Amino acid sequence: MVVEMQMVMELSATILATLGMIIDGGFPEMREKMCLIWVKKHTVLFYGYCWDGVLDKFFDRRSLHDGVNVLGGVIVFEDNFGWIKVASTLLCIWGFSSYLYGMYMKKNEEEKKKKEINEQQFFVGHDHQYQTEITNDLMIQIDHELEETSSSTASTTNTNKRYLSLLVINYMLLFSGSISSSLLSKFYFNHKGDSHWVSTWVQSAGFPLLLLPIYIPFYVFKSTHRMPFTNFTPKMLLLSIVIGFFLGLNNLLFSWGNSYLSVSTNSLVLSSQLVFTLITSVIIVKQKITFANLTCVVLLTLSSVLLALNSNHDKPKGITRTKYFIGFFSTLGAGLLFSLYLPLMEKIYKIVSCYSMVMEMQMVMELTATVFAMLGMAIDGGFSEMIKESKNVFDLGEKAYWITVMLNVLTWQFCFVGTAGMVFITSSLTGGVCMTTLMAVNVLGGVIVFGDNFGVMKIISTILCVWGFGSYLYGIYMKKKGRGEEERGFYRH
Repeated sequence: MVVEMQMVMELSATILATLGMIIDGGFPEMREKMCLIWVKKHTVLFYGYCWDGVLDKFFDRRSLHDGVNVLGGVIVFEDNFGWIKVASTLLCIWGFSSYLYGMYMKKNEEEKKKKEINEQQFFVGHDHQYQTEITNDLMIQIDHELEETSSSTASTTNTNKRYLSLLVINYMLLFSGSISSSLLSKFYFNHKGDSHWVSTWVQSAGFPLLLLPIYIPFYVFKSTHRMPFTNFTPKMLLLSIVIGFFLGLNNLLFSWGNSYLSVSTNSLVLSSQLVFTLITSVIIVKQKITFANLTCVVLLTLSSVLLALNSNHDKPKGITRTKYFIGFFSTLGAGLLFSLYLPLMEKIYKIVSCYSMVMEMQMVMELTATVFAMLGMAIDGGFSEMIKESKNVFDLGEKAYWITVMLNVLTWQFCFVGTAGMVFITSSLTGGVCMTTLMAVNVLGGVIVFGDNFGVMKIISTILCVWGFGSYLYGIYMKKKGRGEEERGFYRH
């Protein structure tokens, strides 16, 4: 019957097209506009009719917009297959896959509900008495649980409020710190600052500021009974020192990449951090791969790729091929190290009892990274080189130089504290997703602060970035909603 209806619809469409052809000159006119197209050395013959004023050209290349037609246009008409069409094709395939996955999950859910209903009916019909006895036992058990739950409701509410407040504070620190530190680091190099060790040092030299969140909760707010550095075992100290050394190396690699690569190319290479973080999270902390977080990784990576593919006009002047490859592999190494850093910290934080202890470990790590940077600075000339650079190299003057350095120290602390807090409160993958999402915001910051070009490619990249982050948040929301419904369903039954 479906085929019969389709035949009637196509017959009506054919009559309409025939009437249009008669008005436009009839079938004789068709012979004049008939086109025979030989493709791939006359292997395939295409026949087309072009109806002016109604359909434009039947095989007009501008009409090849969707993913499949793009590939068809490339094969048949040898159209240009640029990066926009590559991105369009990938999005088309991913969108279709998302739709199929949604249908699959919906069907599974319906079958699961039907199975539960059938089991309940079978259970009620065959053993009603046994069900009644079990129900009575469950009701007694639930009554006891409700009594215990009601007595702890106030404390649970307070805990949730603290959790939400801590989450918001840490994300705001990550948000402001990531944007400010990236712009200030680029500002330093744009105005003839050229010391990679100084750029490495400022990323961790603000570790004394961490004494505030460590000591203030105990001595000022009296919000905790644990004294600072209590239960800070030698094992935790050793782990913090080792990870701090790799953090210092990561900072150095980032500085090299930031000085030699454009913002867009840097975003492309750093986007690998999110893919590697997903892989290392699966291996180290057994992170489950869901469609939501996989979609987020794909979209955010594609967003960064699009930024870098539009980087010809952003390429720094005076950069040699050797320096370009140094910057490329340095940034790639920084992304790899950070993708290991995040899940390792998540695994270590599972044995940490409170947020203050997280800050204590972060302080030891940054102290180690600072010692690493200071050793490099000593080999390169020490702090005397900073003084010479401020007076003779930095083109905005000595005062502006030291303000830039101090602001870098402060904003990098915001960034690292926010990252550590996000990993402790949520997960390493969430921290990686948040940091990658901020790349799009950094692009907007570059447009506003440095007057970077904001073309169509960057607009599309920003939209994809927001979409990916929204997809991840929606996945978290649906997961929590599902857990809540399961708990409510248990108490109802």
